[in-house]
Amino acid sequence: QGSYTGGRMMERSEVLTALHAAVPGAEIKLEGADCNFTATIVSPYFRNMKMLARQQLALSGLQDVLKTGEIHAISIRSHTPEEWASLSAPVMPDL
Repeated sequence: QGSYTGGRMMERSEVLTALHAAVPGAEIKLEGADCNFTATIVSPYFRNMKMLARQQLALSGLQDVLKTGEIHAISIRSHTPEEWASLSAPVMPDL
């Protein structure tokens, strides 16, 4: 288990870049600040993937910063476009 190495916290833009690198072509809404984030990710790449595999894929670009504490916590909500469209509010505001 890593420990926080200093006062640096990952910027929102850096988190988005890492998530986009892990799940290319995804639509991502990132909420939160400092070192606690919630990401809603919609991607056709998630089709036929179990929830755990989706989480692992999305988090793959953030493993190092999770260990150092630059991100303390991130919650991932992963959906296929079909799953997203079936939700009650399918529009993703603030993308």
